Amino acid sequence: MNDKPRGYVTRLLVLDCETSGLVCNSDDPSYDAKTGQYFQAVSWGLIVVDAINLKTIEELYLEIKWDGKSQWSPKAESIHGLTKQYLEQNGIDRQDAVEAIGNLIINHWGPSSAIHVLGHNPSFDLAFFKRDMRSEGIELKFGNKRIDTNSVGFTVFGTHNSDDLFELVGIKRDPKNHNALEDARGALEVIRRTRALANECFGG
Repeated sequence: MNDKPRGYVTRLLVLDCETSGLVCNSDDPSYDAKTGQYFQAVSWGLIVVDAINLKTIEELYLEIKWDGKSQWSPKAESIHGLTKQYLEQNGIDRQDAVEAIGNLIINHWGPSSAIHVLGHNPSFDLAFFKRDMRSEGIELKFGNKRIDTNSVGFTVFGTHNSDDLFELVGIKRDPKNHNALEDARGALEVIRRTRALANECFGG
């Protein structure tokens, strides 16, 4: 007899990216179907998490050079502070980033298992994640359920953005200098603290 609940998973991928900009009000925030223009991820923060106890298994942080073709938004740059010049000196090519991410996925999910993701509005990050992986011909399988701290914040705490949510639950972050790995850690910590609160209230 299988005593595991329906939808049971053992690992989660927490993901967050900073980007060169976004296409507003689009199914794919990385690509403008009308113009053919696109935006790129300029950094990735990824965390492999044990879905049972929410403990971190492995982390990966990458900064990616501007490819010279993607659109570049000064507003986006002002949020994450990663300039083209900085990325040219300190970042890696997207191909190398995809290889590093691919190795992480293979190590923890193998070549064909579905990946279940956690993040703050993860549909945004997934669009850029898929664009990066597909640029090297890699098609990954994702579970159809997303753990979204934006929804948690709105429903439980009445917040509308990650800055307010993180502050409310006691996570320290510089709102003027977003970092992809720190934001991924923050999203994970929101889930940990929300679960702890629920356990305290309901005796879990």
